[in-house]
Amino acid sequence: MCGKDPLLRFMTDKLRTPLRAAVWAILINGIVYFGAGLWVNHAYKGAQFTGIFDPGELYWGIFLWFVAAPSWWAYFVWQPIAISRTINSLQKNAVIFDAGEVQKPESTALEPATENGDLSSCVFSALSRPFWPIMALIATSVVIFLYEIFLVRRFPLTLQGKPVFWSVDPRTHFLLLLLIGLNVYPLISFALRTLITVIEFRAFFGNRNSITAIHPLHPDGCGGFGALGAFATQLSFLVVIMGFWAVGFTFFPMLGGAPPQLNFLIAMIYAAYIIAVPIGLITPLWSAHKAMQRFRDSKLSTISHELEKLVTSSIGRLGRMRRAPSVKTLQANVDKMEHLRQMYQFVLSTTPVWPISFLTIKNFSVTAALPMAPGILSFIIDIVQQIRAS
Repeated sequence: MCGKDPLLRFMTDKLRTPLRAAVWAILINGIVYFGAGLWVNHAYKGAQFTGIFDPGELYWGIFLWFVAAPSWWAYFVWQPIAISRTINSLQKNAVIFDAGEVQKPESTALEPATENGDLSSCVFSALSRPFWPIMALIATSVVIFLYEIFLVRRFPLTLQGKPVFWSVDPRTHFLLLLLIGLNVYPLISFALRTLITVIEFRAFFGNRNSITAIHPLHPDGCGGFGALGAFATQLSFLVVIMGFWAVGFTFFPMLGGAPPQLNFLIAMIYAAYIIAVPIGLITPLWSAHKAMQRFRDSKLSTISHELEKLVTSSIGRLGRMRRAPSVKTLQANVDKMEHLRQMYQFVLSTTPVWPISFLTIKNFSVTAALPMAPGILSFIIDIVQQIRAS
């Protein structure tokens, strides 16, 4: 699932686990960050600038380079592992079409009709295109260009009116651009690969024969599709981590002795977070949900048609009872109709149509609400201060 991305292939081959990727990101960022900061403190001793050990810079730098960036480095390596694990679990549970399990031509079993092949080959083929790493590199270059031209030159790096150590020397500024590129590339590549995977999931589950079974009362609570729900949940945790970015913006002024801020921009970040969390969770699941719903409805439709035929047949027999009474046949039909009604209710109540359990959604919702608590607290503090001032 690594495709043609040389960096991802190298990291999955050498580091293998997301935790190791995060540790290496921390080491690299730490060497560059503290190396540049200590060098500027020594070379420009006595100059007016915000040094690396200034609380406002140090705490923000630790969050950015040692928490946020390593998180998406870990997700960068986690993604191909998680995709493979998810698809393998679905195939192991025998709930989706798998080309490897199709019977030989001499077999009497019918091969499921599918236009897209099995899910694994579809996703792997899409991710293997060399176009995507090139797009990630171009997007990373654009981010660095926009940062340099439209942000740094218009809004220089300052803290409490003093330039941050990165901008004191051209060499450290160049190091900063390299560090930004090194950490932005995996995030953009991860986003592109996630988008590709979701598109391939949608194409696969859009086929009417993509689902071969939904197992009632499966232990995962999702008919055998629980791995897909787990994948979407873990994917959405990255959005939750980004939610803490808004928390950092809110309380960042407190590092300089100022009260927390909740201006229009930060309010928009919180609003975007509220929208992004459910979208990030539901988007990977939506196509599978529609396919599961379609599969269940087809079973219900079969039962419904059989029930309708029995009702029609019984009504016809009622019209002929004066000439040839057939109470036993009618009673047998009534028993069959009751059996079909119970079967309909059983299928309706035991066949899930979402590849994620209620318990998983509940636990994720509690976690996703955590970044909102500081924002609400800041809002309350701001109102209290305004009341006292008036």
